[in-house]
Amino acid sequence: MLLFSSYSTFLLSTIKLVSEVGGVFLSKDRVIHKQKSLAKIMDQSGQEFWASSFADKDIVMVPWNDFIEAYKTYTKNPDLTQQEEKLLKHVLDNSNSGSVTPSRFNDFLLAFSPLSSALQNVKSLFKEKWFHGFLAVEEVKILLRDQPVGTFLVRFSSGKTDSFALEYVEAKDTIRTVKITNEQPKGVKIVEENDNCRRFANLNDLLLNYDYVLKRPFYSDLVHKSWFKGDLTIEEAEDILEYLPIGTFLVHFSDVKPVSYTHLRAHETP
Repeated sequence: MLLFSSYSTFLLSTIKLVSEVGGVFLSKDRVIHKQKSLAKIMDQSGQEFWASSFADKDIVMVPWNDFIEAYKTYTKNPDLTQQEEKLLKHVLDNSNSGSVTPSRFNDFLLAFSPLSSALQNVKSLFKEKWFHGFLAVEEVKILLRDQPVGTFLVRFSSGKTDSFALEYVEAKDTIRTVKITNEQPKGVKIVEENDNCRRFANLNDLLLNYDYVLKRPFYSDLVHKSWFKGDLTIEEAEDILEYLPIGTFLVHFSDVKPVSYTHLRAHETP
């Protein structure tokens, strides 16, 4: 039986073994580079998945189609629906780069691990009325403007899934933001005003604990519509629609009146 001094050494050996069996021989520098990429994934099952699935590929940036096929094989869930795949891509590749990186995968696992039940955890979160996914700070201000005191929502923090932001109306014209750190599967963590650190099993438990402040979840179908693009400028909207078929449209917050919306249609291009 082989003994390894650390899990990283084990992973390094795994990469070498898989590469040699597959007929791909990696230089020492490239193996070390891959090992550093794997070190960005803190979850052990996530590291095992990444090492065993992509040892013969560019482990730094894996094409989406390769990733989702490996995910279905590893989790023994070959029959993902189109909607489930779309949801996973929305969370793992919100920038539409067409790939998944170790860092992004690590953020995903911090929020939704263990990997075996990550999809179900994602689906459960997106069903919550108070959860609004990837909202920008300015979009939050617009949505919560003029809402009653105690109205709240939760979004991904800073466009990443490794933490959440709790936004609530503290007083008239005052919106408070509180960072929630993911430490799954241990739970979530929040730091109170007195620097007291509190941990909860999940977001629901956290929100219930502060229900004397968080009185009314903000909900709107609008932010979940595929045609709603949030806080775009007129110029950005025109750039998006410029070469799309006539009749293509989107809706975004108006530059002129923050509480109104602008409806644009693609025009015929010369």
